[in-house]
Amino acid sequence: MKKQQSEMDAKLKALNFRLKRCESITTIESSESDESIEQWSTELENQIALTDKCSTQKLADFVKTIDQRAKEVELKHSQEQTMQFEKQLLEQKLEAALKEKKIAGKTARLPKLSITRFN
Repeated sequence: MKKQQSEMDAKLKALNFRLKRCESITTIESSESDESIEQWSTELENQIALTDKCSTQKLADFVKTIDQRAKEVELKHSQEQTMQFEKQLLEQKLEAALKEKKIAGKTARLPKLSITRFN
């Protein structure tokens, strides 16, 4: 719904632009006075400046959004790396503890020594 509305807004803006452009062409063709043409030119320049300002603002907002998303992705990636490192560290500690327990569980069997007395 939102996508359709934005598409309709874009089409409406395009139609309004075409209408104003046609009006400006008919104004020039009807060779009205220089004053009215100058007024029309001023209005057109103001409209272009306003459009540029809006476009620039939207572009700046878009760039900020992209930068923010890039920072979020980078932060998420670094957090994942940290968690993966911690996981590997814990696995190594567990393996070391299991090996130590296994070694401690084995008792060393020494051969029976017979000691003879010397008189």
